[in-house]
Amino acid sequence: MPRKPLGLVLGVLFGVLALIDWAQVLLNLLARSGEPPTLMALHFGTGAAAAATCWGYWRRMGWTPIAAVAYGVLTAVLLFALPSLLDLPLEARAGLRTGAAAVLLFALFSAAYFRADFRRSVRQISTERANER
Repeated sequence: MPRKPLGLVLGVLFGVLALIDWAQVLLNLLARSGEPPTLMALHFGTGAAAAATCWGYWRRMGWTPIAAVAYGVLTAVLLFALPSLLDLPLEARAGLRTGAAAVLLFALFSAAYFRADFRRSVRQISTERANER
């Protein structure tokens, strides 16, 4: 079953998000920038969740929506934790909650799409197998 354009865009987007998060971790490790270990761990976790989502979509795995939700939750936690981790001034904190909500909504909508796509592909495979008999 061919993939739909929206699925391809989402799969590539999650792959790019994984690369960005892991690049952030790698740069912090190499440059020894002094960023808090908690922040680096959260970036590693969001990168792993995004990579799992990308891979799961590509392989049409049933757990792909779970990985997408994990990405959204971890990214929201990261954004909520930023003020305390980096001692951000009040004016810099304004959009973090909105950003966290937006990322979480994006992840939930992506998960819903991945779930529907997975079910559609399973139904089509079942139909094709039944027609072969």
